[in-house]
Amino acid sequence: MAAERASARDDEQSRMAADLHDVTLQRVFGLGLMLTSLGFRHPRLSAELDPLIDETDSIVRGLRAVIFDLTQSAAAGRSGDVGSLSASVSEIVEISASALGFTPDVCVEGPIDRYSDREAGAELQAALREALSNVARHAQASACTVRVTADEDGLVLKVSDNGTGIVAGVAQGYGLTNIRDRVERLGGHAVVRDLEPGTEVEWAIPAPKASPHITDRPPT
Repeated sequence: MAAERASARDDEQSRMAADLHDVTLQRVFGLGLMLTSLGFRHPRLSAELDPLIDETDSIVRGLRAVIFDLTQSAAAGRSGDVGSLSASVSEIVEISASALGFTPDVCVEGPIDRYSDREAGAELQAALREALSNVARHAQASACTVRVTADEDGLVLKVSDNGTGIVAGVAQGYGLTNIRDRVERLGGHAVVRDLEPGTEVEWAIPAPKASPHITDRPPT
């Protein structure tokens, strides 16, 4: 019964996300385009229209963030069966497209699927979701690249965008702080870099053989 309730919840979240994207988001986006067009045709109204255009842009970003959270939550709920890590990365990126307004570029190199049934694989997916969520919420980016590599030294995730970058004086969110704490428990690190313009999140762990003290077991 619990599994059935969870499945029904995930289906409902997916439906809500689809409705928000296909109806509400498109209507608000269309309103913003009409206001922008009106401003071009009547420059004397710019002082009055510009705040309205900015507000519609803010609403669109907020809706995309909500859509992202709904779809990612539903996808995470359906991911009880362990699949390949490369397929999971592709699915997370594909789901993020509706929230971002574009599809990130993905580059996967090396035998990353060796981590599919390990704790590190689950942690990488959590880090990827959080990084893309931050791009959707804050970056105002038009492009993003997801790069996952695995070699004899370990597993590395890099998510970079061309957005506004790190704003001075703004504290780092709980999500990224939590990711850093969890990856450090696996002997790795997570850092956020200002690319000027844009931001890069790097998440990395050493290969198990390089750090025998790490308990790299499937998540419970």
